[in-house]
Amino acid sequence: MYSARRMRKTAFAFALFPLLLACAKQAPAPAQQGGAALTSEDEKTAYAAGVMLGRNLAALNLTPSELEAAKRGLADAASGKTPIVDLETYGPKLQALAQMRMASRSQGQKDKGKAFYESAAKDAGARDCLFVDAHNSAEIAEGGVHFGSKESLQIVEATHKAVLAAQERMAASLRIGLAEDTIGRAKDGIGAQGVQVLVAETDGQRAAYLLFDGNNMVRGLRDEILDAAKEFVDEGEVLTTDNHSVNATMEGYNPIGLRTPRADLIALSRRLVAKALADLRPVESVAASGTVHGLRVFGHENTARLTSSVNATIAILRPTAMLTFGFAVAASLVLLILVP
Repeated sequence: MYSARRMRKTAFAFALFPLLLACAKQAPAPAQQGGAALTSEDEKTAYAAGVMLGRNLAALNLTPSELEAAKRGLADAASGKTPIVDLETYGPKLQALAQMRMASRSQGQKDKGKAFYESAAKDAGARDCLFVDAHNSAEIAEGGVHFGSKESLQIVEATHKAVLAAQERMAASLRIGLAEDTIGRAKDGIGAQGVQVLVAETDGQRAAYLLFDGNNMVRGLRDEILDAAKEFVDEGEVLTTDNHSVNATMEGYNPIGLRTPRADLIALSRRLVAKALADLRPVESVAASGTVHGLRVFGHENTARLTSSVNATIAILRPTAMLTFGFAVAASLVLLILVP
């Protein structure tokens, strides 16, 4: 049996302050926790706008001093004051900061959740379990699935049902077919491994697994690819390798489907599924697991530390760049004059 559970990964972005304030809906009066009471409907609506903005900022996990800076920026923007920082310089850094803070914050939750879901499968009778994050649907301002949340409990329930159903339908035969091809380049969101397709046939039921070498996928593309694949198979799932090398762009955000035409990706997927079906052959399946000790992973914390160091270095050197350049030119002219 094949079951697929779609999990969304966060691609974080913030709405512009004026847009947020204009779109805020009227909310019930909140319980007062300090400060002046909200007496008018306009004040309550403005408070609701602040709550909505605060929920977006919560993902940044701001320090107290950073939160005060954010309040100052909101106050300056609302009163029409000139920003004290260059928005063209620091505006683009917002998404990168959000991604780093979100990644660092959610890593522990992901580790807990992964172990918990695997445990749920074993509780249902599975000897071993491999929990896979498909990483296949990026949606702006959509939160992750955290350990202990309602969504995580639904995944646990689905895991139990899937394992129990699979045990009742143990396959008597297994055939596998493979196909692969490349499309585009890293700047288009596709890594060197391109697209790899595995089609499995068990007792007449066919399922296709399409693995794209990239970092996440724009919303909706997964469903379009699966619709095309199901012209040939009964079930399927689309996955990405989480290859961050494709993010080496000025924007730092390059999911599959953002720059490569969807029609081209869907056409390639359809062709590779058909090719994998033609490659079906009987196989035997085995599994094993092990532990690698002493493996050093760059990780989210080191990434954040490196990025912060680079940003700090640029911030320090920028004011002195022209001075340094002028000094170098002057020194060169002096040497040209003095040295025969």
